[in-house]
Order: sequence, then C-alpha cells, then structure tokens
Amino acid sequence: MGEALSQWFSPAFDIKNAAPLPQSQRFIRLFAGIVSLADWIGSAQAYFPYSTAYDASYITEAKKRAALALEAFGFTNKAQNARASSPAQFCDLTGYSHPNSAQAAIDTLSPEHRLVILEAETGSGKTEAALLRFVRLWEEGKVESLFFAVPTRSAAVQLHKRVQTLATNFFKDHAPQVILAVPGYFRAGDATGQALPGYRVLWDDEKNSSPDHIARRWAAENSKRYLAAQIAVGTIDQAMLAALPVKHSQLRSASLAKSLLVIDEVHASDRYMTEIQKELLDLHCGVGGHAMLMSATLGERARRHWLDQPEKPLQEAIDAPYPAIWTGDGGHISPQSGPNSHPQKQISLSLQATKTATDCLDAAITAAEKGGKVLIIRNTVALAVETMKALESRLQDPSVLLSLNGIPTLHHGRFAPSDRILLDKAVEQAMGKERPAGGKILVGTQTLEQSLDIDADFLMTDLCPMDVLLQRLGRLYRHANRTSRPLDGPQCLVLEPQDGLASCVSGTKPSMINGLGAFEKDGSLAGIYTDLVTILATRQLIKSYPIWNIPKMNRFLVEQATHPQAHEALLDALDDNESWRHYNNTMFGTLSAQAQHARLLRTDTDTPYHKINYPDDEAIRTRLGGEGITLVFDDPPQGPFGKNIRQLILPEHWSQGLDPMASPLITNTGCNECLQFTFSGQKFRYGRYGLEKDITE
Repeated sequence: MGEALSQWFSPAFDIKNAAPLPQSQRFIRLFAGIVSLADWIGSAQAYFPYSTAYDASYITEAKKRAALALEAFGFTNKAQNARASSPAQFCDLTGYSHPNSAQAAIDTLSPEHRLVILEAETGSGKTEAALLRFVRLWEEGKVESLFFAVPTRSAAVQLHKRVQTLATNFFKDHAPQVILAVPGYFRAGDATGQALPGYRVLWDDEKNSSPDHIARRWAAENSKRYLAAQIAVGTIDQAMLAALPVKHSQLRSASLAKSLLVIDEVHASDRYMTEIQKELLDLHCGVGGHAMLMSATLGERARRHWLDQPEKPLQEAIDAPYPAIWTGDGGHISPQSGPNSHPQKQISLSLQATKTATDCLDAAITAAEKGGKVLIIRNTVALAVETMKALESRLQDPSVLLSLNGIPTLHHGRFAPSDRILLDKAVEQAMGKERPAGGKILVGTQTLEQSLDIDADFLMTDLCPMDVLLQRLGRLYRHANRTSRPLDGPQCLVLEPQDGLASCVSGTKPSMINGLGAFEKDGSLAGIYTDLVTILATRQLIKSYPIWNIPKMNRFLVEQATHPQAHEALLDALDDNESWRHYNNTMFGTLSAQAQHARLLRTDTDTPYHKINYPDDEAIRTRLGGEGITLVFDDPPQGPFGKNIRQLILPEHWSQGLDPMASPLITNTGCNECLQFTFSGQKFRYGRYGLEKDITE
C-alpha cells in the first residue's frame, strides 16, 4: 500500500520540487477538515463499493468514481457553472421589479469585503438582500455555498421554503435542493424524510425520483454534514459547532470555508453565544470565507464588538445612519431613500399595568370587533395559555380566535414539530399578506416574532427589551400597500407588571415577573429577559414618546435603551438606585462569567493540532443550560388537530430528574380533546393549548 500511495500521489512525495506547506494551525485544521470531508464522501458505498482485493491501478477507477460522487452530492455542477456567465437580475431572483435602497447598496458592494453587517427594519427584505449577496459572490467565484443561520428551529423551518423559492428563481432547473439543517428534521427541497436503521433515510418521494436526485440530499441525511450542502437553512448552533473543540468541528469548519455564512437576527444571541459566534467569524473569514450579519436592532455596543472597534459616545451612536451597511474594515454605507424604500409607520403606544390576563383584554377585543387583526405576544408560555383561556371565557364568538381544523388554539414552542408546521400555515393564512377580512385574535409567544408573515393592526405585548419590542412592532402594518385598514393607524398596548419593575430588584433576592428579571440558579442569575436596566429604559421611552416613527426613530430608540451612557444616566436618576445597581452589578458578573466560559471553549489555534484533545460533543454546548428530552412515540397517536404525533420535546426545566431513555405511555383517561401520557413517572397532556404538565388527580 505504501508503494501504491507514492505512485498514486507522487507530487506529495516530490520533496525536492514541492513548495513547503504553510505551518499555520488554521491551515492544518482546514486541511484536516478537508481530509475528513473526503473520507465521508469516500465512505458512500453507492459510489465506492467495498473491495477486498488490492488493485494497484485502482486510482484510475477511484478518480472516475470521485468525480461522479462530487457531482451527485452537489459539490460540482457543470450546468450551474454555465449559469454564472450571465449575471442574475434582481427581478428574476426576487419577483420584485426593483430593489429597495438597502438591497441596491448590497448589490453594488465589493466582493472583497469578507464581513458585512446589514441593519434594516423588520420586513424590509433583508433575506432577499442576503440571497443577492450570495449570488454576486457566487458569480465572482468567491463562494460556492450558502448557510443561512437563524436563532430558532421554528424560524429555520419557516425560512426554508422562502430560500428554496429564491434559489429556484436563480438556478432555474438546476437549483439545489435547499436542506433544512435542524436535527430531527429531514427536509430537502419539497421532500421530507424519515430516519431508518443503519443511518439511512427514507424520502417520501423516493419511488418517483432518480438516484441522482436522491443523492443530492447527502448533506441532509446527517447533521455532521449539514454545512457541506450547497444551500442550507438552519439554526446558528450548527455553524457554532465549527468553532468549538468538539468532534467533527474540523469537518464542519472545512465544509463552511467556501460559504457565505449569513447570521440573521444576530442581536438575539446571549453573551455566551455571541462570544462563540465572534470566534466562528474570525475563523471563517480567516480561511477565506465570507459572512453577513443582519439585524433590525443592532446597537452601537453590539456592532463595535463584531467589528473590533472602540465604542462611540451616545450622541455619535444616535447620529449613525439607519438603515446602514457596515464592512469589516470599518467602512459604512448609508442607503439613500428612494421610491422603493421601506415606508414610515407612525405607531401609537401606551402602557397598561396588569396582574392577570383578564385585566388587559378589553382593548384587544374591541379592536377585533372593529375588524382588526390583533396580535397578542406574551413573554412566557404560561402567560399565553392563561390569556387564551381568558379570551375564550370572554368571547361570545370563538371563531374570532386563531383556529386549526376548526379548533381554537394559540402559537408557542410547546407544540409537536408536525403540528407547528400546520400552525405556521394557519397563522399566515389568518394574518398574512392574503389575510381575509374580519376580526381575528392571535395569541402566542416569541415564536411569533420572527420569519412568519404576520400583518397585524393591533399589537398587545408584554414589556420587553427594546430590540425585542421593535421586532414585535415589525408585525404591525407589515404590508404597507394594503389599501384599507379597519383601525385608525397601527396601535400597540404594552403590558407592564402591576407593581412595576422595581419589584424585580427590591427583595432580598431578585425575582422574575412576566418573564422580566431573573431568579437564582446554580449560584448565578438566570431568566428570559434579564437586562432590567434596558427594559426600564424601554418603558421610559414608551412613556415619553407615545408616537414612534418607525424606522426613522429606530437608531434613537435602540441607543437610548442600550448604550452604557444612557444606562448610567437612567440609574443616576432613580430614587432607589442602590437596589438597581446591586442587581445590575450582579447581572454584569453573570454575563462576564458566561463570556469567559465561551472564550475558554474557543478553538485553540496556537496549540499544534496533533496535541489537541477533543471531548465528547455532550460536554460542550452551543447554548447555556441543558436540552429538553425528545419523546418519541413508536406508534404515533393522533394529536388534537388530527395529525399523528411522532415527537414531543420537553422544556429543559421539565426534563430534570426524568429518565431520557424511558418511553412515553399513553393513558388517555377522561380526556377526549387531548392526548394524555406518562413519561418517567410524570403525567403530561397534549392538546390545543400545547404540551402541559398534568396536575389533575
């Protein structure tokens, strides 16, 4: 075999004439990843059948088979390459006649910029701008693939079809099958798959598809190969694994190296995730990759972190342009307003103190009675369910509520994946671009903030940080060209705790109310929205400015709510600032510890590659906190909306103390509208309100 290797790969053994290889650890790591990727491809027995006999001339056959495998798996595509000779037109790619100002600026951006940040309002076509950037880089030969990363599984599922449409518009008959890079899902193009023993996947269109068509889903059949797809949409976690010291990180990193990495809603990551993503960008761009970050609400402090630049004073930060495009070399472009620029919205905002869900329903019901589309977003699932039940007790006509197959329901993250797909469609049919006339009330949680096409007239939301609030406000008047509206302008009612935010910090220990604040967990603070100073600043801005011009005021609102100088001024003005400062300092310590934890986990590019030990994937996570248990029903029962339920995912805090290897046991006693079962000794029920703990006797 040694003799054969020297013959098959003779240039590698020509020491006298060969140029020395780079000694950079990044190069070595990249090379190791390429070798690993080649090994995965070479392990595909459909193209490289196992042979027991040694054949010294096998290299000739192997090269032919390798070319076939690379073409079949989508690494090479002669028909697509011919497409690059004719630059794509914006109208052909998106279906719109002309780009808006931000999209036009992205279109003219130099391909030499490896890092680009796009700030533009929710609903302004950032997804199309990202695909346009990919197309231009691909036409220039700068990238070969695209990974579109979003914060959540639900956002990835919703975005997948949209990206597939755009890819088909560009590549026409030779479009790749965009894969959904979310573990547990098997989706490529319009096809869905089911895992089989032996690491095989059964695709629903397998009987009517050619072997080559099925082969192009190679990257979709194993999560370790997701980043090797030509175009994939998935959670940011899949890309982050390329920057962590876990097994197969080199494979992921090398697979991503020739991609445009798009990170959408980059503001949505916590401190721990942000540090890992920063390391990911440094590694990715350092080996020749390209990246594009997108956000509607990226403040000065966050933006400077990504660009490695010093922070500007508050007033300078407020004066920065919006929308804006920033490049890794410190430059920026301010897209000029034009006929296709996103129109201004004048949103009326008001505050209401509440203690229970029944305290705040009058305005929402009145708006629906006038024919308005009402969106209610609560900070927790428990609050959303409580609100839904309170509405049902108040409404004489339940048809005004969102329904699925005639069953009133709501939208949050504790529904089965199969039902979430149905719920997403129901939401867009009721509240999207083609929404029917008549009042409708949609209740949900943060799952309604991103990706879904929601065009509401009235928003009722819990108080939340400014960036999140602006994201939610983006659901109002999303389709500005709608000719008639039932209400007098977009309106937003913001719910705050009855006892105020001070109640979250005034006790002997912090507390969380309506998802705001924090609680003690394992010696540090944890919660949903823990930055109470930003939340207090957001409240003050609502109180001081009852009318918001969006997106004109976006920069002002974000900086006044998040900039360190604004925080200091706010704390100085508080009468009880001692308790606030104590909470703020404690939270600063928690966030600093999270950042330090992430930095300690970053990929070591100084230590020689052969001396690095990679622990099991289980030891290192892309997000702080544990993962919930995934329940699998071997004989899928029927769910509340008529579809069989194969999987349910328990929240992490419900999973503690339960046996992940246990099997769910269906009981269904005394419940005609829901699925009842036990798991590891705990009773649960799954119905139109989602997954709930069953505490009934």
